[in-house]
Amino acid sequence: MDEKLGPIEQAGTLDGEVIQIGGRDETINVHLRAGEQIHICVASKAMARRLAPHMFSSAIRVRGFGTWARLESGAWMLKKFEIKDFEVLDAA
Repeated sequence: MDEKLGPIEQAGTLDGEVIQIGGRDETINVHLRAGEQIHICVASKAMARRLAPHMFSSAIRVRGFGTWARLESGAWMLKKFEIKDFEVLDAA
């Protein structure tokens, strides 16, 4: 995949279900499933502890800063997303 534009860093949100949390240092990987897509994000240990009770049980919206690149096809690809906060979404 050749990048055509970017990387571009900006604040944003991602919605999905936490399906994995893990890491061995100060930066913890958080896997967020959004339909068929899996976003691999990073979070602090404190944020990972806050997210853990919601794993496999709640749809959430994470807020943070993402790094995006636009591919030659015109699609945007998320390269990195650092979670700073989240909220649990209702069933609607």
